[in-house]
Amino acid sequence: MKYYRIALFLFLLVFPLFHSNGQPRLTVIGGNRYDWGTFYQTEKTLTAKIGIKNTGNQNLVIRDVRPACGCTTAPIEKSNLAPGETTYLNVTLTISPERFGKINKPVDIVSNSAQATTETISLVANIIKPLQPSSNFIAFPPMVVGKRVSASISLFNTTDKTIEITGIEPKAGILIRCKPRQKIKPHACITITAETTPEKSQIGYFHSQALLSTSHPAQSSIVVNIYGEVKASETQAQKSSAAQ
Repeated sequence: MKYYRIALFLFLLVFPLFHSNGQPRLTVIGGNRYDWGTFYQTEKTLTAKIGIKNTGNQNLVIRDVRPACGCTTAPIEKSNLAPGETTYLNVTLTISPERFGKINKPVDIVSNSAQATTETISLVANIIKPLQPSSNFIAFPPMVVGKRVSASISLFNTTDKTIEITGIEPKAGILIRCKPRQKIKPHACITITAETTPEKSQIGYFHSQALLSTSHPAQSSIVVNIYGEVKASETQAQKSSAAQ
């Protein structure tokens, strides 16, 4: 009986170790976060080769690779890995011209790994522009027909050289407040203000644009989108209600 208990104890001690080692295990070489760092938005695509290794001792089957958005592709070179074998994800991230700031794009890897059936890799980067706006667009506060409204964003010079605003082309009905030939010193900012007086025909969703030309060769123009919502004045609303 004594020997039986000792044998049972050893079996219970060793079996979990044997069992845990006898499984496939997916390991992302270098960790589950790939960082491209900070760069100017002159790049149109970012690429990476990320290693995937089977650190278990049974075959690892990669069933699917799922990027979170259409801007990312990550084809895998091999989907069935023997113990100790390595394959690679060939990642490509397409950057839209309007994109800037910090990005984080997850890629899910679905497999038969004993550790986790879904492993997530985070693709991160910080995109900056020579003239970086404080926002992707100018948002007007609630607008009423016939009443002037304004809103602003800032443009920050991230470079070590002065950048000049060489031209301003707003769409009809929009006024952009900015000094002619405005110069922005290195690591300084200016304010760009948009103004408009909405008309009755613009009731509802409002969208306009302004094009700023600059002296920087990597950012010769900046498209500023302008949004808002226009409502009728109280008088107009009352007339409309009476007419009904």
